[in-house]
Amino acid sequence: EQIRKRIEAEFAWYDANPHLIKEVHTLSLSKAIEQFAEAKKHEVSPSTIERYRFGLKYVEEALGSKSSFADIKKSDIDKVISFCSETLSDSTKSLSVSSINTVLRHFKILLNWAYDRELIEHVPPIKQLKMQKKPIRWLTKNEVKKVLDNCSEAFGDLIKIYILTGARRNEILYCEWKQIDLKSNRILLPRVKSKQKEYLYLNKQAKSILLKYRDSTPRPFQWTKDEVRHEYARTCEKAKVTSTIHDLRRTCGARLVEKGVDIFRVSKFLRHSSVKVT
Repeated sequence: EQIRKRIEAEFAWYDANPHLIKEVHTLSLSKAIEQFAEAKKHEVSPSTIERYRFGLKYVEEALGSKSSFADIKKSDIDKVISFCSETLSDSTKSLSVSSINTVLRHFKILLNWAYDRELIEHVPPIKQLKMQKKPIRWLTKNEVKKVLDNCSEAFGDLIKIYILTGARRNEILYCEWKQIDLKSNRILLPRVKSKQKEYLYLNKQAKSILLKYRDSTPRPFQWTKDEVRHEYARTCEKAKVTSTIHDLRRTCGARLVEKGVDIFRVSKFLRHSSVKVT
């Protein structure tokens, strides 16, 4: 069904823009980006379109909006990287390596799309920049205590749930009571990546915490993801602890390993795609 919709969208674009097919060699970069965004509206969400536009904005600034799209070369890729690495006119600092890679990834998506539609004859190679691996971070018992001492009881309960279940941020925030089975001590996860059912498992402490919020509907915790991110950052700043919400998931895994749980069991508990991720 998805393939059918994509093909129909492509034919609709060709029918609506026959003159553009004849103007491949005069197509400017800015017009190509507009056509790309318009075509992708039938395939991806509006938020994804906005991310494409944000990344391709740097490409357009680096190469010039009127530059010939059909003549994109390897040297143009280097220009984009150099532009993003330097101090930008509307920014006090250059983009991070991670952000530059996002720009390059979106540029490659644009070029592959254009190649499939014969708007360009080839796609120059685009390689992601190498990033330094950051050390894996989790909280010590002392750091957890500092964080809990500097937040409200309700937010502290949310932090404890993350550590006890190893849940990702949104898995808890968007979980409704209808998905929580207190008798079986588990939570059916909403919005999972795989088609198979996945569960979070509750021990006695996690279960007792959730019971405190039985009257809160439709979800035990009513914060939004942005509110949680800001509140956690504020709490960590007060506690003088460097951490992100995802570190709580890692803390869960680290505690299981410290207790002697087999790494394969830890991987299954955290629902990692592979034990290598763990």
